[in-house]
Amino acid sequence: MPFALPVPPHWSTRGPLRRTLLDPQQEYLAFACQLLALIKDGQGDSDEAMRLRTQMDGPWARMTAEQQIHVCHLVDDLSREADPRRRLRVSHS
Repeated sequence: MPFALPVPPHWSTRGPLRRTLLDPQQEYLAFACQLLALIKDGQGDSDEAMRLRTQMDGPWARMTAEQQIHVCHLVDDLSREADPRRRLRVSHS
């Protein structure tokens, strides 16, 4: 009898990482990077951006509260790097 269980929710079934076990933080950050690129290009409200936001819900739900906090800080750092207006400016007197 062949082994035929459904694909667990933490396995990717789409894209270049198809059938690869993904850490929910890594998966979320990959989507976040794509979303930040769209926002930077002025497409933050596009259908593609909305699709990415929807896809981010899965990995978010699989993370612990601690992982979610960590990811929020990483995304904030990525956002600051992508947007020069948000970078902290320190002047030395």
